[in-house]
Order: sequence, then C-alpha cells, then structure tokens
Amino acid sequence: MTINHESAIKFWIETYGKKQEAWDFTGCKIVKAAYNDRNSNYGWNIDHIYPKSLGGTDNWDNLCICHILTNDEKSNKFPVFNSNNKTYQIKTITEDDNLEN
Repeated sequence: MTINHESAIKFWIETYGKKQEAWDFTGCKIVKAAYNDRNSNYGWNIDHIYPKSLGGTDNWDNLCICHILTNDEKSNKFPVFNSNNKTYQIKTITEDDNLEN
C-alpha cells in the first residue's frame, strides 16, 4: 500500500469504521480529520510496526495508526521502544499463544 492521504483515510475506516476520534495504543487521542496535521493536538499518521529501514513493508499487517508524536518517539526502534513515558515491546502473537498469561 502506498501511504498517502487517500490510503490513510481508507486504513482509518478499515480500523475504526465511522468513528471520528479514537485513541492510539499509547492512549493518545487522534481525530480522523487531523491526518498528518502536526499543528493539531490530535494529529495522526501511519507507523510501520517493523520499520522500513530494517526491511519492513507497506503491507497492511505491518501498519498501525498512531498519534504523530507516538510515531516520532517510536521512530525506527524495534522491538523495544519508549513512547508516552512507557516502554513497549512488539511481539508476534500466533493463534496458538495463550493470551491470558
């Protein structure tokens, strides 16, 4: 997927449906109309979970909608990064994984 305004809005709709606002995985509020708007407190863009600089792709399963500042903090860090004063670790979860532990 080429990431541009049109594809980002399509990805928003696929992810959040008709919602006009949501919260990213760090708890930052984002607003649909604020795509790529660095002047908005609710600006968002699309993060590559596995960074392109490390070989990641533009496939939808490697993309995540997040607040612009969240994406800036994550940058190309993988699998551990800090954002919004918390440490996150990205893990692959399979259907066989027990999510209750």
